[in-house]
Amino acid sequence: MFFYSAIVQLKPETANIVNPVTKDLVVVPASAVAEGTTVSVRPGDKVPCDGVVLEGKSTVDESSLSEFPANKVEKSHSSP
Repeated sequence: MFFYSAIVQLKPETANIVNPVTKDLVVVPASAVAEGTTVSVRPGDKVPCDGVVLEGKSTVDESSLSEFPANKVEKSHSSP
């Protein structure tokens, strides 16, 4: 149970969503991100929810979700 509570504490409190009309970034509580919403994740940001990369590429540190330290995985719009 401790492991899961530690993961929950790592989740960011906010998310940067893209307004579908104006394309402006809007900061909302991470818990308010609806399915299908486009979220902007910049270098250094914590990923606020599950999703698919629509454009660009980066490396995501998934060590908090696995048993392996420094588990960095490259993500791009063409990766699963």
